[in-house]
Amino acid sequence: MRSIYFLLIVVVVFVISTALFNSLWEHCVVTHPGYSETMVFPIWTTGRLASMIGSAGSRFDALDQYGPAAIYDAMAAMPGTPYAVTRAALAAGPIAGCARPRRSFRVTTQA
Repeated sequence: MRSIYFLLIVVVVFVISTALFNSLWEHCVVTHPGYSETMVFPIWTTGRLASMIGSAGSRFDALDQYGPAAIYDAMAAMPGTPYAVTRAALAAGPIAGCARPRRSFRVTTQA
């Protein structure tokens, strides 16, 4: 009976950690069809990067409007803690058994 409870707890923890990892991935990782690289934004933003995202409306729109070079420059001006926490959280997902989502975040706009 104890092993069933243990197995149930393991399954619940796995499902919750997978859901958290997938939502973190969708929040931080942005793929733009116009650029070859995938951008990894910090979990929380400050300074110029926060104002760029705020004025553009979303992380994808900020990448679309300003380009990767301006985004990288704004990230470099931020303190290193948000980006380090983001990288650690995204790296811990596969270690915890969470699978990375196969689909990328793509937005189509009508002209």
